[in-house]
Amino acid sequence: MRSTTEDEDDGDYRFRTFFSETSPGKFVPRALFIDLEPSVIDEVKSGTNSQLYNPQQFICGKEDAGNNFARGYYTQHFNVTLMFDNVSVYDICRRSLDIENPTYVNVNRLVSQAFSSLTVSMRFEGSTINQNLRSFCGSTSLGLIRFVGCSYVPVLSAKEVQHKQHAFVELTNAALEPSSYMVKYDPCKGMYMKNLIVNRGDDVDFDDVDNAASMARTRTGSGFDYFDTSYRSGINYVPVIVYPGGGLATVQREVCVVYCTTSIQDVFTRISHKFNQMYVKKDFLHSYFCEGMEEYEFSEAYEVIATKLVKLCQEFENVKIYR
Repeated sequence: MRSTTEDEDDGDYRFRTFFSETSPGKFVPRALFIDLEPSVIDEVKSGTNSQLYNPQQFICGKEDAGNNFARGYYTQHFNVTLMFDNVSVYDICRRSLDIENPTYVNVNRLVSQAFSSLTVSMRFEGSTINQNLRSFCGSTSLGLIRFVGCSYVPVLSAKEVQHKQHAFVELTNAALEPSSYMVKYDPCKGMYMKNLIVNRGDDVDFDDVDNAASMARTRTGSGFDYFDTSYRSGINYVPVIVYPGGGLATVQREVCVVYCTTSIQDVFTRISHKFNQMYVKKDFLHSYFCEGMEEYEFSEAYEVIATKLVKLCQEFENVKIYR
């Protein structure tokens, strides 16, 4: 058995791993805040924890990428792209949070909550998700179709008083409903390639989680077409945390479902259509030319999205193996 002194030393070591002592009795997080522009960092500086940080920990430029593809194109290669669209997330905010006119703040906090749920296993130990997440991102189908969607539940307003604990079966069933998807497409038109269910909560019933995964598999014959009928799932025991004052209720359990489907071609088709409407008028091209892009790069990008990605999705739909 470990002695009290050993436990105290271990706790002190862990604490000092994340905090450094700068003056008697004052500890500062070992952190750096780096951004291309100052607005987000200014929000931290003026927030409730502003006194916690040293001003030298904040580094920022004068302007960000400004939605300019030319500035963000040459970045580190990615394994998977998690897709969201404003229309879907706005609808969820209106319907579930009772926000008549959602702002970008509402949208971004809901998206960040879903992303946090998916990636929490990368930041905390004791999760059964990491291996499944690596397998999902490194699967054969995702090597070809790396654009995936997700859904997150429950989305509840902080004003609501919770009187019951949601079972994982109930949450998973809600997460699989198209109304919970954070990117709009018709799920009945395409084929599901891979699926991952991420369960999070500090009070987990394994039978409940298994029943939820089994229930998900039964949807194979309910109008949804599947290339791979297996649902990978995992559990993370870290308690759910929401952004203070962000409008979302704190819950004991949450579920995030990630799916790779050929229906995502609906998104590519919409983007291509909107791109064409602007490109024929040469709208805003000067902003990109100023950053060093050339016009042929636009036609190449359109070719990749409108032709190659959509065609790839259609080729998978024509595959008969495992169907």
